[in-house]
Amino acid sequence: MSHLVDLGSDALKIRSLRKPSIFVFFSLYIFIIGSFLALVIVRFPVPELPVSETQATFDGKKAYGYVEYLCLNFQHRVIGSLNVSKAADWILLTFKGFGLEALTQNFSTYDFDGNLVTGINVVAISPGAVKDSIVIVAHRDVVPQTIQGAGTGAMLELARIFSNRSHKHTLIFLSADAEETGLVGSRYFVARFLEINHVKVVVSVDMMGFKDAKGIALYGISSRGKFSDAWPIALSLKIGERLGYNITVSETAQFAERLGLSSAGTDSQSFIEIGIPGIGVADAPEYPYVHTPQDSFDKISPERLRYVGSFVESFILSVDEMAETPVLGELYFFSGNLCIPELVVYLHFISYPIFKCLRLEKSFSRLGMPFSSVDSLRRR
Repeated sequence: MSHLVDLGSDALKIRSLRKPSIFVFFSLYIFIIGSFLALVIVRFPVPELPVSETQATFDGKKAYGYVEYLCLNFQHRVIGSLNVSKAADWILLTFKGFGLEALTQNFSTYDFDGNLVTGINVVAISPGAVKDSIVIVAHRDVVPQTIQGAGTGAMLELARIFSNRSHKHTLIFLSADAEETGLVGSRYFVARFLEINHVKVVVSVDMMGFKDAKGIALYGISSRGKFSDAWPIALSLKIGERLGYNITVSETAQFAERLGLSSAGTDSQSFIEIGIPGIGVADAPEYPYVHTPQDSFDKISPERLRYVGSFVESFILSVDEMAETPVLGELYFFSGNLCIPELVVYLHFISYPIFKCLRLEKSFSRLGMPFSSVDSLRRR
């Protein structure tokens, strides 16, 4: 008898605790619905930035020729290998053949097996009327069993073009080593380059040229909790409108980066870590053979190299024509050609785990686990 009385007493206590929880649940659901609606409704057009009217002259066939020579003569350019060193020598000579001032940076790093090896950056400079500079970077190294190097071919073609064209900003072309082992080469450049404070923006050309790709993806816009200013992204989207290109910024990647989760890496991130705005440029949809033995020279085409290369050329031209680079801030989230205020995004981040917890409570109830104890007591 005492057992039944105690049980009833417990049931009354639990009921008294449950009543206010209905209001709490209702409030949480309203908060969740509001945050989802805000995510859909509260969006603004991408800020207007001036886009260069100068016609791009990027030659996809020339870029393809550079990629072909690189891939056929210096296969499997893994950090510390003879081929990655020979490729550095060839790129150095190619830069000098364009009439550019070129040099190498040697640094110590580790290969994929943990052995201490020497990495080699190759740097070329095309002086402008001012010290302020734009960096175009493409990594030369690969992971084991791959040979692709479309980014390097595109960078060399851009170096050829701008070596024959006057420009206000100084242009720096960086063939980085040890990207695949943690952006080591580009981080070394950032730490050692004496004029790093004059760098206004960086473009990393990576994972591009795939013949079946349809557009261009922007990524590598944050690293170690630091985000690029929004203006390179906004400018890229405006260039895409002018060229009729499909330029995308992955919403999934942005969510992951805002949550501090890892995402695909590229050399622009080494610059963003110290406050220099930048973007990574890749194929869209994502290259399906990245870091696999199927990642081979036959997967690229001159047409796709021209498509991506012309975009990067237009980006450089547009920045070069700016009186000064804008400041739009790091608080942004891009969805298509619209920008969502970051506050709305964070509200969504908060609401999502709450939503999952509420769903979890219902699951426990259906399974007869602790959340369902109130119902079982009532039945008694």
